[in-house]
Amino acid sequence: MIHRELRPNKDGLIDYKKSGVNINKILLNLGPTFLKLGQMLSLRADIIPPALADELRKLLDHGPAAEYAEVAKIFKEEIGEWPEDIFGHFEKKPFAVASISEVHKAIYRDKTIAVKIQRPGIRKIIQEDLAIAKMSARVLSIFSFVDKIKKAVHLLNNIIEEFFKWIEHELDYRLEAFNMTRIKNNFAESKIFVVPEIIHEYSGKRVLTMEFIEGVSLNVIFDQMGKLQKEETIQYKDIKIKKQIFIDHLVEIVFKQIFEDGYFHADPHPANIILTAKGQIAFIDFGIIGVFQPHLKESLIEIVTGLYDRDVGKITQALIKLDGVEGNYPIKVIENRIRKLLDDWQTGSVLEMSMAEVFFRLLILSQESDVEVPLAVFTLGKTILEYDGLLRKLDPEMDLFQTLREYMEKSNFNVWQKYVPVQIKEILNNAESLVPDELAKLAEKLVQDGVKFATHLLSPKDRK
Repeated sequence: MIHRELRPNKDGLIDYKKSGVNINKILLNLGPTFLKLGQMLSLRADIIPPALADELRKLLDHGPAAEYAEVAKIFKEEIGEWPEDIFGHFEKKPFAVASISEVHKAIYRDKTIAVKIQRPGIRKIIQEDLAIAKMSARVLSIFSFVDKIKKAVHLLNNIIEEFFKWIEHELDYRLEAFNMTRIKNNFAESKIFVVPEIIHEYSGKRVLTMEFIEGVSLNVIFDQMGKLQKEETIQYKDIKIKKQIFIDHLVEIVFKQIFEDGYFHADPHPANIILTAKGQIAFIDFGIIGVFQPHLKESLIEIVTGLYDRDVGKITQALIKLDGVEGNYPIKVIENRIRKLLDDWQTGSVLEMSMAEVFFRLLILSQESDVEVPLAVFTLGKTILEYDGLLRKLDPEMDLFQTLREYMEKSNFNVWQKYVPVQIKEILNNAESLVPDELAKLAEKLVQDGVKFATHLLSPKDRK
């Protein structure tokens, strides 16, 4: 059992590095569902010891390969032909093995490509594991008359639902292909971000064939460059880039996806982020995507500014606003819990949490206080938390939320917050009294200030 691997030594200390090696073996033996769980935990150094998280991170792009005959059979069932009949060369040994898939190199039209194939029998295995997990939650629910157990059962059910919902999405590569295409189109003009091109004629529900990205993953860089926090340059073989430039580019990519496009890669573990020889950043594995609706942005702004101002009332109201259903919320209880979290954070009794960690704890606190936080916001919080942990491996002083605040001040966020709550609402309420020319002048002024206006608000002569 895993808990036996976490026993203290004679000095009362736990060697998490040594324990992590054994835990990895256990998770590999338990199967793909638990392997996936271990991969997810590797990103959560906020709730497990960093040394253990580092060991679990080795599960991100390593695992046992399936028999090639079974993998080729899945390809044939999905595409209608054997891999060898289509590609000039197809490597039977995968170069990457994940929890639910493995990836093979091939040659197609004189170019190296990557063929992602679902592991044999994976859907049945996950469904069986899901049944066991749900049964365990039902057994625990017998004791739900105890408050602490009731909360634990509620949290467990939420984790199970979210975990298997995402896995269900990941099992259909047609969804991943759609995600890749959409994000690639959103970055059509970008010179710093790359999304692999999909070869649609050889892709399906269980097979995804795409351009191969030459480069090195952050996972390899973290393994090979132990003192990366102190280095000014990221260098691996023929790849070299100033660390600060890489950080700036990654933050730019992330913020554009989340706050401009509202459609973002939500599984940013280091094995999914590639640095190319040209200094570009590429993302792979688009199975988990977050959607951040525009109406949630105002609440996020209020939470961020509330955290910086230590304004408990503002944070409370912003969290409640996230819940689309009106209800009687325990305002004082929520405020007291937020106040305690902020006090603990300010006094240092909560171990040096970053603001991203505080933000995520606020979401959990809200859920525990009967505020139904949308899944989209939880996905956002988890993704920001993962990016925060990843970036602080590069720069321990990195404050992702401070960077976010600066980004909002320079972007349409600040303008949108400035005009929407008061000026635009007032204008719309009195729109009938404004003649077209006045509306056109107003729209022109707002555009100059950074607000994008639909052209149907302009008079015909001013439309361009």
